[in-house]
Amino acid sequence: YDYNAKYSADVNVGYNGSENFAKANRFGIFPAVSAGWVVSKESFMESIKFVSFLKVRASYGKVGNDKIGGGRFLYLADSFDPSSGGYNFGTVNATNQIGAVENKLGNPLVTWETSIKQNLGLELKLFKDKLGIVLDVFKENRKDILVTDRGTLPGILGITSLSPAVNIGVVENKGFEIELNWKQNINKDLSFLLNVNMSHSRNTIIYQDEVPRTQLYQYRTGRAVGQPFGRLFDRFFTENDLIAQNNNTSTIPNHNISLQPGDLIYKDLDGDGVITKEDEAAIGFPDYPSYNFGINLNLNYKKFDFNMSWAGATDTSRLLDESFKTPFGTTRTRSLLQSMADNSWTPETADTATLPRFSFASNGNNTWASDFWIRDASYIRLKTLETGYNFKGNFLKRVGISTFRLYFNANNLITISKLKIIDPESRTNSTPEYPLTKIYNLGVKFSFL
Repeated sequence: YDYNAKYSADVNVGYNGSENFAKANRFGIFPAVSAGWVVSKESFMESIKFVSFLKVRASYGKVGNDKIGGGRFLYLADSFDPSSGGYNFGTVNATNQIGAVENKLGNPLVTWETSIKQNLGLELKLFKDKLGIVLDVFKENRKDILVTDRGTLPGILGITSLSPAVNIGVVENKGFEIELNWKQNINKDLSFLLNVNMSHSRNTIIYQDEVPRTQLYQYRTGRAVGQPFGRLFDRFFTENDLIAQNNNTSTIPNHNISLQPGDLIYKDLDGDGVITKEDEAAIGFPDYPSYNFGINLNLNYKKFDFNMSWAGATDTSRLLDESFKTPFGTTRTRSLLQSMADNSWTPETADTATLPRFSFASNGNNTWASDFWIRDASYIRLKTLETGYNFKGNFLKRVGISTFRLYFNANNLITISKLKIIDPESRTNSTPEYPLTKIYNLGVKFSFL
């Protein structure tokens, strides 16, 4: 509905069905409504000359999701796999006969995962459209999240890998997005457009299938999705600690190994004198950033043009894994990072070392997931840059050329980040994503009349 380009409204209802669910739970109703008001068209705004456009809008809707890890027919048991398992007869016959195995159990009650999305927005243009502002505040409540990894099923039952999908997860997500644009013609030869944008989004687990914890700091509920957990680093084990350990006067908690100088010491959070799983707490941020931002500039001067785009993110961490924290890798056959060779603890570098000593015997302790191996993955990156010159003149028209442009562009020119050993957007295990490459192009573009 639209009235005089001033008041608008939209209402829609979806009725969706999915083969993943049993007949009684197959269909869902998903309504949505939105409304807008162009305030600048009201008579009381006529006296406010510097505001050329003002609009407020709001939306509320419900959507559904039926996908979980690519699985289909979640209500049916997947109990026969002719390519798995097997058996053989006799004592010298090593050839297995194909057999059936029990796979995922079905759940006839499983149904749509739903999400209530709310958004409140503002669009504003000032000073004869030179300054543009777009602001959105949003909130999303997801419930009945499809889950197969049941945290409360004890392993002794033997069905933890066979558990069916259930609708039990609840997550809340909220944040905002803001975009600023300044467009101006300085004179007949020079003009520019500057765009700055930023978004913030943070989610919270309201409920998940989680066993009761002995310590409050261990709960995943109330944390962000993907929040890493691990031990808290205290300090390096020293020669004086070794003397105290040999004299039975050490106050360092039991790490279940014989600590040696250069090993990592962790904090005993529960105070029982032993470092265990009970001493793991939230560390760092999830892989995905809470804040994203961008800056885009477009500049035109006579026949020249210049464009560049910056991107960045913060409130994000990487937990180093495998070869990035384990000397020679978990198989002891891989290469060694130069940073490990330069910064690992030795008796000579005890006061300056930033990494633990080389020791296969202590690898289990020193490479345990902890805040020692958390790295800040915030970054600022010059994503694209392009400059060009557009040739114009009667000569080009006489030879039948309508446009002739000489340009240079490049991608991923500059990355500013504290994370030096890998691209801040890459994974940190032994199979990281291929890092971004710098690309340079010099080209000519022309078209004929």
